[in-house]
Amino acid sequence: MVALPSSDGELDARSFDDDAGDDVRDAVFGGRVRFARLTEFFLALSAHNVLLALLSARAEPLLAHVLGAAGLGHFFGLRVFGRDAVRAHGGSRAAVLRAELLEPLGKRASDALVVDADAASCAEVGALSCAVVHQPRAAGAGGGMGAAEFDAVQEWVHERLLGAQREAYEQAARAGLAAPSARAAGLPGVELGARRLGASS
Repeated sequence: MVALPSSDGELDARSFDDDAGDDVRDAVFGGRVRFARLTEFFLALSAHNVLLALLSARAEPLLAHVLGAAGLGHFFGLRVFGRDAVRAHGGSRAAVLRAELLEPLGKRASDALVVDADAASCAEVGALSCAVVHQPRAAGAGGGMGAAEFDAVQEWVHERLLGAQREAYEQAARAGLAAPSARAAGLPGVELGARRLGASS
């Protein structure tokens, strides 16, 4: 038995076995079209070495089961944190983010982007200096990220990748390994896919 969010945001107990991927995709992820968009989005982020993590008020076993049944678990690996992790860190999502992800990975808060529907959680992680995208609960079918949130995340990743390219180029230029004229010409753009992810079909 797996508890899944119902259309009104409350938990709705439904029975899904491990082969019920279509049911989970429809009930949790807004149907086939939105699920395909979400999968493409995760693939594009993963291709650019963006680590994905899930932090939720739901129970970790539930989250892992739903991600696994939908075929999305591999995008998150062990980076799925539920209410037990939040409780273990004094009820603070920011503390979970810092202790379970940023510090073990040797990253700064400015290296993280958080997408959340809860305004208080957005403020809390924003106080760490994380980038934040506040996602209204009704964005996607059944809630979740919609086109505006996909675009905001894509833009943030794009800017981070360009910044890394610029930094690498400037280090090469200082070491005499890059031609000064190339610097004036600018850097190539970074693409996160052949089309804008989250754009309507």
